[in-house]
Formats: sequence, C-alpha cells, structure tokens
Amino acid sequence: MPLITVKPGVYVVGGRVLSHILDTNVYLVNVNNFYILIDAGTSLGLNNLLGNLMELNISIEDLRYVILTHSHFHAVGGAYIFNNLPSLIVAHEPDSSYLRKLDLKKMSVTEDLRNMLFPIYVSINIPLNKHVFKLPGGITIIHTPGHTEGSISVFVENVGVLFVGDLTSNILSKDWGSDEEVYHRSIREIITLVEKYNVEVLCSSYNCIRGTRSIVEFLEQLLSKKPLWV
Repeated sequence: MPLITVKPGVYVVGGRVLSHILDTNVYLVNVNNFYILIDAGTSLGLNNLLGNLMELNISIEDLRYVILTHSHFHAVGGAYIFNNLPSLIVAHEPDSSYLRKLDLKKMSVTEDLRNMLFPIYVSINIPLNKHVFKLPGGITIIHTPGHTEGSISVFVENVGVLFVGDLTSNILSKDWGSDEEVYHRSIREIITLVEKYNVEVLCSSYNCIRGTRSIVEFLEQLLSKKPLWV
C-alpha cells in the first residue's frame, strides 16, 4: 500500500485506507535515529501495517516505543504483537489497565470483535498523578483526558509534530468515562501548547492539520460545538 508522508521522518503507515477500514491512523516517527509508533490500529489490519513498515525497511524489532493515545480498539488492538518484543509499549492510567484487563466498554469493542482482542501489556505505565511525562529524544507526553480517562497527546519537538489521538473527534461516551468539562479543558491546554511552541502540524486519529493558526482555529471551533454523546 502507498504510504503517506506527513513530513520528512513522519509517516502514516496505518489507517482506514492503508491497513483496515476500522483502523485509526498509525504514525511512524523517526526520533533522533530511533523509531516510535503512535497507536497500532486494530488487530484486523496488522498484516498491512507490517507490510507498510517493510516498505520503509523497518521491522517491528526496530521500534523503540509504541505509544498508545487512548484505550479504544481501533487505536490499540494491534499493539499486542509488541508484548514480547524489545519495543516498549507506553500508555497512561487508567487506560493502560483496561488494555490488560480487556475491558470491552472502555476499549469500545463490540461483541462481534471480542475474538480479535488480546491483552496488551504496557511496559511504561504512566501513573494518574503524572500529567507530563518525558521520554528520550524530546518526546513529551501530556495527559489530555476527557475523551477517555487516560487519553494522551504526544509532542515530538524535534520534528515539530503534535499527535492528539481522538482528542479532536468530539465524540464522548459514559461507557468510556468521558467528561465534557475535562475534555474542553484538555483542548484548551493543547491550544496553549500549540501557540507556545508554534506547532506547525497536528495529527489526530484520522487526519493532520498544518499551520499554527489553522490548528488553533480548528481547536477553538471544537470548543464552540456540543460534543456528540454516544
């Protein structure tokens, strides 16, 4: 499958048209000559995802971190293949615990996909009291709850890209532990970060927005809209 280049060193290697119709975007990032994966798609698209990595001459053993932005199956279902590999799976509590326990509601899994779900063992479990967490290579993880309780955003400063998972989906659910007030607070925090660092690219679970002003305007529009509760 053709890959999508966001900018040099940042690629979309999975997603609706690249790996499986149920997959959210999976991003590969070259961080100071080591590689990280942002989300992992469902288990349904793994063969295509691995094939896309091979097009870049990268094997799953080459990945240093697999960072999961939230607990939903469409973003994390494929991460189980990293359980016994050197790659470190990173997620924030409480979402990380839902991945181990296979909490179907918190992972937004329908009964027909239950058999495609496997436990995911998080190597770096960011505790609830840790709002900002740093990884080597200038990777900053910010706890941005509201969509789910453990949702995170990932700022890779040396490439100037901010990854926000489903923060911009504007869809909430009691089953996921969503909180509208907290959700809006997280969006405001991301606006502050974008303006402070003049972030030029913001990538979500489904697309990327370019230009600091465009990103801020988009996020401000989200604040003006009523979220869809499902």
